Amino acid sequence: MAHFRGRLGEFIFLVLAAIVGASLTLTLLGRLSCNVAGLDLTIKVGVGRPGTSLELPPLGAATATTHLSPLNISMRLDSVDPGIVARLAGGGAGGINAFSTLLEEEARRMLPRLILLILSLGALGGAFFVYTFVRPARPGRILGGLFVGLVYSLFLVTGAYLTFDTESFKSARYSGVMEAAPWILGVLDKSVSRVGELNTTINTIASNASIVFRQIESLQPVPAEGRLVRVLHVSDLHDNTQAVKFIAQLVKSFDVNFVVDSGDITDYGMEAELELTKEIARLPVPYIFVGGNHDSPGVLEAMRRYPNVRLAGGSLVKVDGITVLGLDDPGAARAIMEASTDNEIHEEVTRGLEILDGLGRTPDVLVTHDPREAEAFCGRVPVVLHGHDHRLRVRTMNDSVIIDAGSTGGAGIRGLVATEEVPMTVALLHFEIPGDPGMAGARLVAVDTITLAQLKGGFTLERRFVGSAGKGR
Repeated sequence: MAHFRGRLGEFIFLVLAAIVGASLTLTLLGRLSCNVAGLDLTIKVGVGRPGTSLELPPLGAATATTHLSPLNISMRLDSVDPGIVARLAGGGAGGINAFSTLLEEEARRMLPRLILLILSLGALGGAFFVYTFVRPARPGRILGGLFVGLVYSLFLVTGAYLTFDTESFKSARYSGVMEAAPWILGVLDKSVSRVGELNTTINTIASNASIVFRQIESLQPVPAEGRLVRVLHVSDLHDNTQAVKFIAQLVKSFDVNFVVDSGDITDYGMEAELELTKEIARLPVPYIFVGGNHDSPGVLEAMRRYPNVRLAGGSLVKVDGITVLGLDDPGAARAIMEASTDNEIHEEVTRGLEILDGLGRTPDVLVTHDPREAEAFCGRVPVVLHGHDHRLRVRTMNDSVIIDAGSTGGAGIRGLVATEEVPMTVALLHFEIPGDPGMAGARLVAVDTITLAQLKGGFTLERRFVGSAGKGR
């Protein structure tokens, strides 16, 4: 009897050693790097609280109790193929459904690799701990530890597989920026279905606006003795792929010479977001850009690589006889998206005034993002352009014409589901370039404001003539 109890004790100790060894080995070494449908993932497994977590650095994580067995699964997104973002945005609901199907298929093909990893680590961990802690370390005992570790790992995998419930992520726990994920997912769900409809609407309205523009030209032609240059002022695209198509249509229909963008081309300042608006590089005209508070150093550097883009922040740019001084928003100098403080705006204005004083001449146009910064230069520069507040307006201040392009992106995806629609807006500036080089600089003659109601399908085009204000010095 005593011998039996001794053998039973040895067996229990062997099983416990194997289970502990399998658990520790899985937790320490259970890591798999893989590419699933263009997503570079790092998957970690370990023994612990049942559940699955999805980590999206630097946004945070989502965690859900997806299964019952004590297997903890963590999936971290390391990088994304930028082409995926563009294809999803351009394909609307159909593109997202196709990607979801592909993701599910590739995940199923990857699953056997993960299961094999778990079983192998469990078996080896069980055998190693029995070899290390069970004495004497006979071959039979080591094989027993390997078998126990294998069975234990199989129990973890089978339990997770049989009880796994993807629906549990509907009640997931969020951390970091992803605490706003339920709202974001709701926005995407409502807006994706509208993208295809909006694309058709934009093409139709841009064509109709061109007809109206020609009629206005015949009834109220822009007076100009010299050469006429048309500048399209856009702002606050906020990742809206349709906004770039809208701009391209206007450039073609209105014979635009170049585009000036007063910032916030992205929402979160991530370089990958530019995949949504990369068609800017295909515009057949120069594109002058200053950063907004939703942009970042990475966004500015990525924009610099586009062949037709001219970064104007802190420098003077001359295109088609018009000189443009640009000032980036202070927020564009940091990676974290947040509004600039009054002190930061004051410092940037001071820097801008120093640049202006050192030029030896007054530029024809100053472009910046924030209206607080823009208003500080009224009276110093004849035409001042800005965005930020998503309000299309043209006004005169201290003998300067100050133009707010509103939001050419209709405030981005958020605008598609807002209670009150945010229209897509631009301003078309008509400049007269004097034929005599000895005369004053470019003179703003007229401004056309264009408002497109994204979902209702209507548009307005209004022309304003400019008097002495807006004349170059």
